[in-house]
Amino acid sequence: MAIEEKEIVNGIAEDIKSRYGTAILTADDFADYLGVSRQTVYNKICSGEYPGQHSGRSYTIPVYSVALWIFNLSRTKVGGK
Repeated sequence: MAIEEKEIVNGIAEDIKSRYGTAILTADDFADYLGVSRQTVYNKICSGEYPGQHSGRSYTIPVYSVALWIFNLSRTKVGGK
């Protein structure tokens, strides 16, 4: 990943951290951010479509993982890479 790309990902991560006040999102936070239901977040994390981990009875979604996922989605949709 080029320096410019890292800066974009870090910027996205900082925006999310400032919005939610944490570097680790809950499933509820991630659902709010995406505008989907918590159940959708659970299902898509389990299927590997969304970033995050399921451990025990909770789901953790690192903000940097979300930022990288968003960046990669934007590259796929815009550039077709």
